[in-house]
Amino acid sequence: MAYPRWTVPDLLKVSTERRIDELWLYLNTFADFLNRATEDHARTTTERAFEIGDETVREEFLAASDDRLLDYTITLPRILLNSFHVSAYTLFESELFLLTRRIGRKKTQPFDVGDLKGEDYLEQAGLYLLKTTGLKLSSFASWTKIREGQTLRNLIVHSNAVPSKQGQFDLVRRLGFTDEPQFRSSRSIPISVTTAYCHTFLRTIKGFFAEFYSAAGDHL
Repeated sequence: MAYPRWTVPDLLKVSTERRIDELWLYLNTFADFLNRATEDHARTTTERAFEIGDETVREEFLAASDDRLLDYTITLPRILLNSFHVSAYTLFESELFLLTRRIGRKKTQPFDVGDLKGEDYLEQAGLYLLKTTGLKLSSFASWTKIREGQTLRNLIVHSNAVPSKQGQFDLVRRLGFTDEPQFRSSRSIPISVTTAYCHTFLRTIKGFFAEFYSAAGDHL
């Protein structure tokens, strides 16, 4: 029986996809946990409130339970999902740099991707790949979405997820991360990435690397 012959690009692609799948599993795991915790809290709150005979005590208990419910439905999802997006983007950037450096070593380039001047890591990687392989990352189908993910990551990391520039406001509105009336009344409220967006961004990363390995396979 003949077995398929794995090339180096094949192995690298599998490794990249495995790392993305690990993040996918992590995302689904804590999303399920939050859903179960919210349901359990609602059920136990109802059961305990029913057992409290004193109306004043019952109202105080329900008010405290409402605060806890906000933790499960707003505070924890915001912390976890915003942090998840930062992790997902970091994975994307580190994988891209790893592959870019590998290409440079294979071509025995006298300079490293980090030696190039650029506004950010993506621009450095794009310039390096253009010089060494002729690949233009900005022509990839997912490039615009990758750049949006980068802007969102920077907003979370450098501004504590609170938009302050018009481009940031436009982006979070476009992605649906705002309660519009509340957003208009107070611009100091941190945005919260959604679970749906996190899934979409993981698909975007996967699509980018599928295109990258197809275009750059001979250079790896």
